[in-house]
Amino acid sequence: MAGAETQRTRGTKEAAHQDLVWALAHDHGHLSISLANLAAKSLITIAWTPGGKTEAIDLTPAGRKTVTKLFDR
Repeated sequence: MAGAETQRTRGTKEAAHQDLVWALAHDHGHLSISLANLAAKSLITIAWTPGGKTEAIDLTPAGRKTVTKLFDR
């Protein structure tokens, strides 16, 4: 099945993932703003380290519902 999935997507998932990782690693400012906006809308929760860095990000129930709506077509 994995071969069929790779053939179907023609590597786009891997390329998109690599692009996303690169973008997140090189654009901290926009990422912080985006995360703050999602938290303000109660779609995610952010756990912080004592030093003020993001430790974990989790979807809230409302966030999971939103993701389901976006990808369940």
